[in-house]
Amino acid sequence: MYATADTVKETIYRGRTIKIITDDNPMHPHHDFDNVGKMICFHKRYDLGDKHGKAKEYLQGEVKSYDKYLTGQFVDYVIIGIDGEEEDSCWGIDDAEYAMQEAKDTIDASLKRKE
Repeated sequence: MYATADTVKETIYRGRTIKIITDDNPMHPHHDFDNVGKMICFHKRYDLGDKHGKAKEYLQGEVKSYDKYLTGQFVDYVIIGIDGEEEDSCWGIDDAEYAMQEAKDTIDASLKRKE
């Protein structure tokens, strides 16, 4: 299954192998999720609580994520255990460094539960 996917990064962490691989079929960030959208209210004469910069920052983040989707930069992580079997995975992440940290956090949490 993973042989056809391009490995972006691979590392050994606490005896487990973490593979960050390209997601060749990510879920569409706007069509497949209903959590896209943010209401920001402002008026040029009255303070309604929201700042104009928040809207710009939010929209820039949306554009950046959508660009990564369109250009094929979404990744997945797979954690391979000491026995060579898949222990965990997560799909559709738009940042490889974030995916690596999430995988490490997942391993840490798993080992902590076993203590």
